[in-house]
Amino acid sequence: MTRDLERLCTNDSRVSETAGKAELMAPADARSPSREDDVDRQFRREHPWIWWATLFGPPLLSAALLAAIYVQSPTTFHRLLAAALGTFFLLGRFVILLGESGDGPPRVLHAWQLLAMVLYMDLMVAVVLSFHLAFAYRLPYVGSRLRELEAEGRLMLAANPWMRRTTFWGVVAFVMIPLASTGSIGGSIFGRLLGMSRGRTLSGVALGSVLGAGVMYFGSAVLNAFFGDYPIAKYIGGGGILLAFLWVLNRRYRRLRREEHD
Repeated sequence: MTRDLERLCTNDSRVSETAGKAELMAPADARSPSREDDVDRQFRREHPWIWWATLFGPPLLSAALLAAIYVQSPTTFHRLLAAALGTFFLLGRFVILLGESGDGPPRVLHAWQLLAMVLYMDLMVAVVLSFHLAFAYRLPYVGSRLRELEAEGRLMLAANPWMRRTTFWGVVAFVMIPLASTGSIGGSIFGRLLGMSRGRTLSGVALGSVLGAGVMYFGSAVLNAFFGDYPIAKYIGGGGILLAFLWVLNRRYRRLRREEHD
């Protein structure tokens, strides 16, 4: 088992260090999917217990945790479920900004609860995608969306060559950046684009998630210090800051997309 884990830390696919901008900017469909499929099949043959555990472990563990939370507190279960859906489809790690401070019962959820939820979700998604990206590409609808994220990852690589040179820290930075294409899903694809091993990609995504979520947790503490007694003002003020921040970042992203087409 130790030998298997050590082999996970080696690169099972590589992107050339001298890859030009045209190669990085190539559409995802231009790349043959057979290579990633071959790597996945080889990995399944050599490490079957890891292959099955990383595919079915995250959903089974999540179901068990949700069941335990429901038994202990149905109210907390429903709040966490709503927050998880909002995180996945809309807010991302920005949901932590809406968390409450203090030791008393929260109106919704404490910031530390949202922090733990975001980190857990990021880690579970990263486990599945870092080890089963080829499998995910074949899923209906999901595969096409992942291809879009791959194309955006290529755009980010072309615009920031230092990410390709630093590999691991490039993935960490990519996950930390709060854009629509980043996060644990985009980071897992980004790591594979850089030719990193599954284990190294997972480590980079996990570290980037911790750092990015930590910034949001600090931001939540600042908002609670200013607006703790006025929750409505906190949500309005925090929402305004969030929208302004997203506007700046996405304006930068749109400019990159325009430069791509020029």
